[in-house]
Amino acid sequence: MKTSQTKSDFKHKALHWANQFEVCCFLDSNQYKDTYSAYDFIIAAGVQKELQHSSKNAFEALKVFYEKDKQWM
Repeated sequence: MKTSQTKSDFKHKALHWANQFEVCCFLDSNQYKDTYSAYDFIIAAGVQKELQHSSKNAFEALKVFYEKDKQWM
């Protein structure tokens, strides 16, 4: 089996797995190479903390959220 096929299958299975969570995020480089790329793709599933805010003062709310949770952002 080709490596690209194996990777594609894994991505599909990972997205299928993440579908069980209310919130998930899948970021794919689409094989774009640059100096800062460390991963071809990354997936996150589930929520421990979240910021929901209207557009009014959104950046200020993000700043406050960041100040409380710097260690993981």
